[in-house]
Amino acid sequence: MKSDFWNQKWQTNDIGFHQDHVHPALIDHWPELPAQSEVLVPLCGKSKDMIWLADQGLRVTGIELSEIAATDFFKENTLTFVSNTHDGFTEYRCVEKSITLFVGNFFNFRHTIKFDALYDRASLIALPEEMREDYLNTCKSLLHDSAFKMVITYHYDTRDMTGPPFSISNLSMKRYWPSLQLCNSYNMLTQSSPFPQKAFAYFNEEVWRSA
Repeated sequence: MKSDFWNQKWQTNDIGFHQDHVHPALIDHWPELPAQSEVLVPLCGKSKDMIWLADQGLRVTGIELSEIAATDFFKENTLTFVSNTHDGFTEYRCVEKSITLFVGNFFNFRHTIKFDALYDRASLIALPEEMREDYLNTCKSLLHDSAFKMVITYHYDTRDMTGPPFSISNLSMKRYWPSLQLCNSYNMLTQSSPFPQKAFAYFNEEVWRSA
């Protein structure tokens, strides 16, 4: 899956994956971390979850491919930024909150510090299987060994849809992130969702996090 695919999504505003609210699972399952802990949000889009995390006293770093997503994040949340370009990324540093977005290829991202936590709502499920190992290795290279991790996935019968968003089985998650535990599973077919009930045998949103 090439970058052009996602850039086209943002250019045409075909962003059904974006949520205009803070994800309820983030509020319910995110722990209280020490103030100023560094949180990595890969493939962040213009997620409002980053604002919630910053409002908990955390320092948030989002990595995003699309410049449209980054600038829309600031515009839609009435935030200002200062920007500069280095190492193949454009950096957008928020003036009002501890949020910094880097626009560029996540797989090329390097940082001077290790992150204390990872929040992945729609990153792993956006990637086909052949890209996940590189994604996971990049994440792990950026995190402290003891970093808290929270990953939200979808699980459905792949005969019903091929993705994206891609289905991640429990067995796969145990292979990708062995230390994470499944803490909740939501039946998406009983809630308001973009996925029609008649098209799926089941469709669950699953929340994985560090113990």
